[in-house]
Amino acid sequence: MGRIRRISKVSRVKRGGLVAVALASVAVLLAACAPAKPPPPPPTDPHDVLVVGDSIAYSFGCVLGDSGGGAGPCPSPGGFSTQNEIVGGCTISGGTILLYNGLTTDTPGCGDWPTSWAAHADKFTPKVVIIATSGWEIMDRWSGGPNGVPDRQWGGTPGSGPQASAQSAYQSSLAGAINLFRSRGAKVIVSNSAYLNPPEPQFPPGTPNAPDFIIRAWYERYPVTNTNPPEPWQAPVAGLTYRPSKAKVEQFNNAITNVVSSFGDPGVVKFDFFKHFDPTIGGSPAYSDNICPPPNDGADPSTTCPGTALDARDLDGGHLTPSGGHSILAHYLVPCVEEVLAGDPPTSCS
Repeated sequence: MGRIRRISKVSRVKRGGLVAVALASVAVLLAACAPAKPPPPPPTDPHDVLVVGDSIAYSFGCVLGDSGGGAGPCPSPGGFSTQNEIVGGCTISGGTILLYNGLTTDTPGCGDWPTSWAAHADKFTPKVVIIATSGWEIMDRWSGGPNGVPDRQWGGTPGSGPQASAQSAYQSSLAGAINLFRSRGAKVIVSNSAYLNPPEPQFPPGTPNAPDFIIRAWYERYPVTNTNPPEPWQAPVAGLTYRPSKAKVEQFNNAITNVVSSFGDPGVVKFDFFKHFDPTIGGSPAYSDNICPPPNDGADPSTTCPGTALDARDLDGGHLTPSGGHSILAHYLVPCVEEVLAGDPPTSCS
Protein backbone atom coordinates (compact mmCIF):
# COMPACT_ATOMS: atom_id res chain seq x y z
CA MET A 1 0.00 0.00 0.00
CA GLY A 2 3.05 2.29 -0.04
CA ARG A 3 3.68 4.98 2.54
CA ILE A 4 1.36 4.76 5.54
CA ARG A 5 0.76 7.53 8.04
CA ARG A 6 -1.46 7.93 11.08
CA ILE A 7 -3.11 11.34 10.96
CA SER A 8 -3.15 11.95 14.70
CA LYS A 9 0.55 11.37 15.17
CA VAL A 10 3.68 13.05 13.95
CA SER A 11 5.54 9.79 13.48
CA ARG A 12 5.19 7.86 10.24
CA VAL A 13 5.07 4.16 9.58
CA LYS A 14 6.95 3.29 6.41
CA ARG A 15 6.65 -0.01 4.70
CA GLY A 16 9.25 -0.67 2.05
CA GLY A 17 9.57 -3.50 -0.39
CA LEU A 18 12.52 -5.64 -1.25
CA VAL A 19 15.07 -3.87 -3.39
CA ALA A 20 16.52 -5.84 -6.25
CA VAL A 21 20.23 -5.21 -6.69
CA ALA A 22 21.74 -5.71 -10.11
CA LEU A 23 25.31 -7.02 -10.16
CA ALA A 24 27.57 -6.18 -13.10
CA SER A 25 29.08 -9.17 -14.87
CA VAL A 26 32.53 -9.31 -16.42
CA ALA A 27 32.49 -9.29 -20.23
CA VAL A 28 34.50 -11.94 -22.08
CA LEU A 29 36.54 -10.49 -24.96
CA LEU A 30 35.63 -12.55 -28.01
CA ALA A 31 36.90 -10.08 -30.57
CA ALA A 32 38.82 -6.87 -30.27
CA CYS A 33 36.64 -3.77 -30.55
CA ALA A 34 33.54 -5.84 -31.37
CA PRO A 35 30.48 -3.56 -31.50
CA ALA A 36 27.81 -4.13 -28.85
CA LYS A 37 24.73 -5.98 -30.06
CA PRO A 38 21.42 -4.16 -29.73
CA PRO A 39 19.14 -5.54 -27.00
CA PRO A 40 16.49 -7.99 -28.18
CA PRO A 41 12.97 -6.62 -28.57
CA PRO A 42 10.72 -7.12 -25.54
CA PRO A 43 8.78 -10.39 -25.57
CA THR A 44 5.09 -10.17 -26.37
CA ASP A 45 2.22 -12.40 -25.38
CA PRO A 46 -0.69 -11.32 -27.62
CA HIS A 47 -4.21 -11.46 -26.21
CA ASP A 48 -7.41 -10.13 -27.71
CA VAL A 49 -8.69 -8.64 -24.45
CA LEU A 50 -6.85 -7.08 -21.49
CA VAL A 51 -8.68 -6.43 -18.21
CA VAL A 52 -7.25 -3.89 -15.73
CA GLY A 53 -8.76 -2.56 -12.54
CA ASP A 54 -9.51 -3.50 -8.95
CA SER A 55 -10.67 -6.70 -7.24
CA ILE A 56 -14.26 -6.24 -8.39
CA ALA A 57 -12.87 -6.26 -11.94
CA TYR A 58 -11.70 -9.83 -11.26
CA SER A 59 -15.16 -11.05 -12.27
CA PHE A 60 -14.82 -9.25 -15.61
CA GLY A 61 -11.65 -11.16 -16.49
CA CYS A 62 -13.01 -14.40 -15.07
CA VAL A 63 -16.21 -14.46 -17.14
CA LEU A 64 -14.07 -13.72 -20.19
CA GLY A 65 -11.94 -16.79 -19.52
CA ASP A 66 -8.92 -15.85 -17.36
CA SER A 67 -8.65 -16.13 -13.59
CA GLY A 68 -5.56 -13.95 -13.40
CA GLY A 69 -4.17 -16.32 -10.81
CA GLY A 70 -7.40 -16.27 -8.78
CA ALA A 71 -9.48 -19.19 -7.58
CA GLY A 72 -11.80 -19.51 -10.59
CA PRO A 73 -13.27 -21.50 -12.24
CA CYS A 74 -13.17 -19.16 -15.23
CA PRO A 75 -14.23 -21.07 -18.35
CA SER A 76 -13.57 -19.29 -21.63
CA PRO A 77 -16.59 -18.21 -23.68
CA GLY A 78 -14.53 -18.99 -26.78
CA GLY A 79 -13.75 -16.86 -29.79
CA PHE A 80 -11.13 -14.63 -28.16
CA SER A 81 -8.33 -14.74 -25.58
CA THR A 82 -8.22 -12.73 -22.35
CA GLN A 83 -5.49 -11.53 -20.00
CA ASN A 84 -6.71 -10.65 -16.49
CA GLU A 85 -4.32 -8.11 -14.89
CA ILE A 86 -6.44 -6.73 -12.04
CA VAL A 87 -4.87 -5.49 -8.79
CA GLY A 88 -6.72 -5.41 -5.48
CA GLY A 89 -7.27 -1.85 -4.22
CA CYS A 90 -6.57 -0.33 -7.64
CA THR A 91 -7.35 3.38 -7.99
CA ILE A 92 -6.19 5.82 -10.65
CA SER A 93 -7.34 9.06 -8.98
CA GLY A 94 -4.00 9.81 -7.32
CA GLY A 95 -3.52 11.92 -4.21
CA THR A 96 -3.16 10.76 -0.62
CA ILE A 97 -5.99 8.46 0.45
CA LEU A 98 -7.53 8.60 3.91
CA LEU A 99 -8.23 5.06 5.09
CA TYR A 100 -11.17 4.43 7.40
CA ASN A 101 -8.83 3.29 10.18
CA GLY A 102 -7.15 6.72 10.27
CA LEU A 103 -4.06 5.78 8.31
CA THR A 104 -3.22 7.18 4.89
CA THR A 105 -1.60 5.81 1.78
CA ASP A 106 -0.40 7.37 -1.46
CA THR A 107 0.47 4.21 -3.39
CA PRO A 108 -2.49 1.82 -3.25
CA GLY A 109 -2.96 -1.09 -5.63
CA CYS A 110 -1.96 0.25 -9.04
CA GLY A 111 -0.58 3.59 -7.85
CA ASP A 112 1.82 3.71 -10.81
CA TRP A 113 -0.83 2.71 -13.31
CA PRO A 114 0.62 4.71 -16.26
CA THR A 115 3.77 2.59 -16.13
CA SER A 116 2.20 -0.79 -15.36
CA TRP A 117 -0.71 -0.42 -17.77
CA ALA A 118 1.59 0.72 -20.57
CA ALA A 119 3.77 -2.34 -19.92
CA HIS A 120 0.71 -4.61 -20.07
CA ALA A 121 -0.44 -3.01 -23.33
CA ASP A 122 3.01 -3.41 -24.88
CA LYS A 123 3.35 -7.02 -23.75
CA PHE A 124 -0.13 -8.33 -24.56
CA THR A 125 -0.91 -6.04 -27.54
CA PRO A 126 -4.66 -6.24 -26.84
CA LYS A 127 -7.33 -5.33 -29.36
CA VAL A 128 -9.70 -4.36 -26.54
CA VAL A 129 -8.95 -3.14 -23.01
CA ILE A 130 -11.51 -3.14 -20.18
CA ILE A 131 -10.98 -0.61 -17.38
CA ALA A 132 -12.99 -1.25 -14.20
CA THR A 133 -12.24 0.53 -10.92
CA SER A 134 -14.75 1.55 -8.28
CA GLY A 135 -14.71 1.20 -4.49
CA TRP A 136 -11.28 2.67 -3.80
CA GLU A 137 -11.86 5.54 -6.23
CA ILE A 138 -14.59 7.09 -4.09
CA MET A 139 -12.52 7.25 -0.90
CA ASP A 140 -11.69 10.68 0.51
CA ARG A 141 -8.20 11.98 -0.27
CA TRP A 142 -5.93 14.99 -0.39
CA SER A 143 -4.40 16.46 -3.54
CA GLY A 144 -1.04 16.43 -1.74
CA GLY A 145 0.03 15.46 1.76
CA PRO A 146 -2.54 15.03 4.54
CA ASN A 147 -3.38 18.38 6.08
CA GLY A 148 -6.77 19.08 7.66
CA VAL A 149 -9.90 17.71 6.01
CA PRO A 150 -9.41 15.96 2.61
CA ASP A 151 -9.93 18.35 -0.29
CA ARG A 152 -11.23 15.61 -2.62
CA GLN A 153 -14.57 14.17 -1.48
CA TRP A 154 -17.22 12.42 -3.56
CA GLY A 155 -20.82 12.64 -2.36
CA GLY A 156 -21.01 16.36 -1.60
CA THR A 157 -22.66 19.16 -3.57
CA PRO A 158 -22.20 18.26 -7.26
CA GLY A 159 -19.84 20.48 -9.21
CA SER A 160 -18.42 22.44 -6.29
CA GLY A 161 -15.77 22.30 -3.59
CA PRO A 162 -14.27 18.92 -2.64
CA GLN A 163 -16.67 17.01 -4.91
CA ALA A 164 -15.56 19.00 -7.96
CA SER A 165 -11.92 18.43 -7.03
CA ALA A 166 -12.44 14.66 -6.70
CA GLN A 167 -14.31 14.47 -10.00
CA SER A 168 -11.76 16.56 -11.89
CA ALA A 169 -8.82 14.45 -10.68
CA TYR A 170 -10.51 11.17 -11.56
CA GLN A 171 -11.71 12.35 -14.96
CA SER A 172 -8.23 13.56 -15.86
CA SER A 173 -6.73 10.19 -14.96
CA LEU A 174 -9.43 8.22 -16.76
CA ALA A 175 -8.95 10.28 -19.93
CA GLY A 176 -5.21 9.65 -19.64
CA ALA A 177 -5.75 5.91 -19.28
CA ILE A 178 -8.03 5.80 -22.31
CA ASN A 179 -5.51 7.75 -24.38
CA LEU A 180 -2.74 5.40 -23.25
CA PHE A 181 -4.50 2.37 -24.70
CA ARG A 182 -5.95 4.12 -27.75
CA SER A 183 -2.46 5.34 -28.70
CA ARG A 184 -1.46 1.68 -28.91
CA GLY A 185 -4.36 0.82 -31.18
CA ALA A 186 -6.63 -0.83 -28.60
CA LYS A 187 -10.33 -0.08 -28.26
CA VAL A 188 -11.39 0.72 -24.70
CA ILE A 189 -14.41 -0.36 -22.66
CA VAL A 190 -14.86 1.56 -19.40
CA SER A 191 -17.16 0.03 -16.80
CA ASN A 192 -19.09 2.11 -14.33
CA SER A 193 -19.71 0.95 -10.74
CA ALA A 194 -22.55 -0.84 -8.98
CA TYR A 195 -23.66 0.31 -5.53
CA LEU A 196 -21.55 -0.88 -2.59
CA ASN A 197 -23.09 -1.98 0.70
CA PRO A 198 -20.45 -3.22 3.19
CA PRO A 199 -21.91 -4.71 6.39
CA GLU A 200 -18.80 -3.70 8.35
CA PRO A 201 -15.44 -2.01 7.79
CA GLN A 202 -13.21 -3.95 5.44
CA PHE A 203 -11.12 -5.85 6.22
CA PRO A 204 -12.37 -7.09 9.61
CA PRO A 205 -9.94 -8.21 12.32
CA GLY A 206 -8.93 -11.82 11.76
CA THR A 207 -8.98 -11.58 7.97
CA PRO A 208 -6.45 -14.20 6.78
CA ASN A 209 -3.17 -12.84 5.39
CA ALA A 210 -4.24 -9.20 5.77
CA PRO A 211 -1.46 -6.90 7.05
CA ASP A 212 -2.30 -4.80 10.11
CA PHE A 213 -2.55 -1.50 8.24
CA ILE A 214 -5.33 -2.79 5.98
CA ILE A 215 -7.60 -3.89 8.86
CA ARG A 216 -10.77 -1.73 8.93
CA ALA A 217 -9.27 0.37 6.12
CA TRP A 218 -12.35 0.71 3.89
CA TYR A 219 -15.94 1.48 4.86
CA GLU A 220 -17.93 3.28 2.17
CA ARG A 221 -21.37 2.81 3.68
CA TYR A 222 -24.40 2.70 1.37
CA PRO A 223 -27.31 3.67 3.69
CA VAL A 224 -28.28 7.30 4.08
CA THR A 225 -29.25 6.77 7.71
CA ASN A 226 -26.44 6.22 10.20
CA THR A 227 -27.95 3.31 12.09
CA ASN A 228 -26.74 0.02 13.53
CA PRO A 229 -26.68 -2.44 11.86
CA PRO A 230 -24.65 -1.84 9.83
CA GLU A 231 -21.98 -0.50 12.10
CA PRO A 232 -22.27 3.30 12.53
CA TRP A 233 -19.76 5.29 10.51
CA GLN A 234 -17.15 7.23 12.48
CA ALA A 235 -15.07 10.07 11.06
CA PRO A 236 -11.48 8.85 10.55
CA VAL A 237 -10.25 12.47 10.82
CA ALA A 238 -11.72 15.44 12.69
CA GLY A 239 -14.13 17.57 10.69
CA LEU A 240 -15.03 14.93 8.11
CA THR A 241 -18.76 14.43 7.46
CA TYR A 242 -20.60 11.28 6.37
CA ARG A 243 -21.67 10.99 2.75
CA PRO A 244 -23.35 7.73 1.66
CA SER A 245 -21.58 5.67 -0.96
CA LYS A 246 -24.91 5.58 -2.81
CA ALA A 247 -24.44 9.26 -3.65
CA LYS A 248 -20.72 8.81 -4.28
CA VAL A 249 -21.26 5.99 -6.77
CA GLU A 250 -23.90 7.98 -8.65
CA GLN A 251 -21.52 10.94 -9.01
CA PHE A 252 -18.66 8.64 -9.95
CA ASN A 253 -20.74 6.99 -12.68
CA ASN A 254 -21.76 10.38 -14.07
CA ALA A 255 -18.07 11.27 -14.28
CA ILE A 256 -17.39 8.12 -16.31
CA THR A 257 -20.26 8.89 -18.68
CA ASN A 258 -18.92 12.41 -19.20
CA VAL A 259 -15.40 11.23 -20.01
CA VAL A 260 -16.49 8.50 -22.43
CA SER A 261 -18.89 10.88 -24.17
CA SER A 262 -16.23 13.58 -24.46
CA PHE A 263 -14.10 11.36 -26.69
CA GLY A 264 -16.77 11.05 -29.38
CA ASP A 265 -14.86 7.96 -30.46
CA PRO A 266 -16.55 4.69 -31.48
CA GLY A 267 -13.48 2.95 -30.09
CA VAL A 268 -14.27 4.19 -26.55
CA VAL A 269 -17.35 2.58 -25.00
CA LYS A 270 -19.05 2.54 -21.59
CA PHE A 271 -20.22 -0.76 -20.12
CA ASP A 272 -23.25 -0.24 -17.84
CA PHE A 273 -22.35 -2.55 -14.96
CA PHE A 274 -24.56 -0.50 -12.63
CA LYS A 275 -27.68 -1.16 -14.69
CA HIS A 276 -27.54 -4.93 -14.22
CA PHE A 277 -26.83 -5.11 -10.48
CA ASP A 278 -28.97 -2.34 -8.97
CA PRO A 279 -32.61 -3.13 -9.75
CA THR A 280 -35.42 -0.59 -9.57
CA ILE A 281 -37.03 -0.99 -6.17
CA GLY A 282 -39.64 1.49 -4.97
CA GLY A 283 -39.22 3.55 -8.12
CA SER A 284 -35.43 4.06 -8.11
CA PRO A 285 -32.25 1.96 -8.44
CA ALA A 286 -31.21 0.30 -5.18
CA TYR A 287 -28.59 -2.08 -3.85
CA SER A 288 -29.82 -5.67 -3.81
CA ASP A 289 -28.14 -8.98 -3.06
CA ASN A 290 -30.74 -10.79 -5.15
CA ILE A 291 -31.10 -10.08 -8.87
CA CYS A 292 -33.57 -11.49 -11.40
CA PRO A 293 -32.02 -13.59 -14.16
CA PRO A 294 -31.40 -11.70 -17.43
CA PRO A 295 -33.05 -10.00 -19.17
CA ASN A 296 -35.11 -8.97 -16.13
CA ASP A 297 -32.10 -8.03 -13.96
CA GLY A 298 -33.26 -4.41 -13.70
CA ALA A 299 -36.63 -5.33 -12.14
CA ASP A 300 -37.59 -5.64 -8.47
CA PRO A 301 -36.75 -9.28 -7.58
CA SER A 302 -39.45 -9.43 -4.89
CA THR A 303 -42.20 -8.89 -7.47
CA THR A 304 -40.72 -9.95 -10.83
CA CYS A 305 -38.94 -13.19 -9.96
CA PRO A 306 -39.75 -14.24 -6.37
CA GLY A 307 -38.19 -17.59 -5.60
CA THR A 308 -35.96 -17.60 -8.68
CA ALA A 309 -33.76 -14.55 -8.04
CA LEU A 310 -30.02 -15.14 -8.18
CA ASP A 311 -27.79 -14.51 -5.17
CA ALA A 312 -25.57 -12.10 -7.11
CA ARG A 313 -23.63 -10.11 -4.51
CA ASP A 314 -20.96 -11.34 -2.14
CA LEU A 315 -21.33 -11.09 1.65
CA ASP A 316 -18.98 -8.09 1.66
CA GLY A 317 -21.54 -6.06 -0.29
CA GLY A 318 -19.19 -5.30 -3.15
CA HIS A 319 -17.87 -8.27 -5.10
CA LEU A 320 -19.94 -10.64 -7.20
CA THR A 321 -20.79 -14.24 -6.41
CA PRO A 322 -20.13 -16.87 -9.12
CA SER A 323 -23.84 -16.62 -10.03
CA GLY A 324 -23.59 -12.86 -10.32
CA GLY A 325 -20.57 -13.19 -12.55
CA HIS A 326 -21.34 -16.16 -14.79
CA SER A 327 -25.13 -15.81 -14.97
CA ILE A 328 -25.59 -12.03 -15.13
CA LEU A 329 -22.33 -10.20 -15.92
CA ALA A 330 -21.29 -12.67 -18.62
CA HIS A 331 -24.73 -12.43 -20.26
CA TYR A 332 -23.98 -8.80 -21.17
CA LEU A 333 -20.20 -8.46 -21.07
CA VAL A 334 -19.34 -11.30 -23.48
CA PRO A 335 -21.50 -9.97 -26.36
CA CYS A 336 -20.31 -6.44 -25.58
CA VAL A 337 -16.69 -7.54 -26.04
CA GLU A 338 -17.55 -9.54 -29.15
CA GLU A 339 -19.24 -6.53 -30.73
CA VAL A 340 -16.35 -4.18 -29.94
CA LEU A 341 -13.81 -6.70 -31.26
CA ALA A 342 -15.81 -7.04 -34.47
CA GLY A 343 -16.25 -3.31 -34.89
CA ASP A 344 -20.03 -3.61 -34.70
CA PRO A 345 -22.17 -1.01 -32.88
CA PRO A 346 -21.95 -2.19 -29.24
CA THR A 347 -25.64 -2.63 -28.41
CA SER A 348 -24.93 -5.03 -25.51
CA CYS A 349 -22.64 -2.65 -23.56
CA SER A 350 -25.26 -0.15 -22.43
